[in-house]
Amino acid sequence: MIPIGIGVYQLIKEVGVSGISIKKGCKIHDTGRDCIKITPGCNDIQIIDCEIYNSGVGPENLPVNGGPNAEGIDNVNGARMIVRNCYFHDISTNGLYAKGGSKGSIIENNLIRNVGDAGIGIGFYTDGEWFDPVSNPKYYESIQTIVRNNFIINSGGAGLLFLWGLINAKHIIIQ
Repeated sequence: MIPIGIGVYQLIKEVGVSGISIKKGCKIHDTGRDCIKITPGCNDIQIIDCEIYNSGVGPENLPVNGGPNAEGIDNVNGARMIVRNCYFHDISTNGLYAKGGSKGSIIENNLIRNVGDAGIGIGFYTDGEWFDPVSNPKYYESIQTIVRNNFIINSGGAGLLFLWGLINAKHIIIQ
């Protein structure tokens, strides 16, 4: 599922999509919750040269509705995500993260500023139902993730967050 929305929770909802590229000047903003949500089965997603901002606009992000919970990008068990040369700003919670058994993500050359929580999160707590126990029987939160050359300014939490959830992370490279 990749919900993409402007001014609403989601405008587009596709389940199990792969090979999607969002590139060159695309602006994703004013969403009710996450700007981009990647769920299991959504692989080879590229977000390159984009501006992502103003997540969590509207009543969906209020505490009474489970908020705040509105990431720039929330990758839960998507494989081979690339986020490169993007500008994230004014994000309600985390700028972006890869968790829930995500594999082979590359997060590089991004500017992340004015986020409510972490700039970049590698791993987090994810319920077991979102993992693939066949390919990830130890429930690693993030596998073979590379994070390099990112600038994080004015985060409400950690600039880089490593929180392992159910078990741990594996083969993470920070450059």
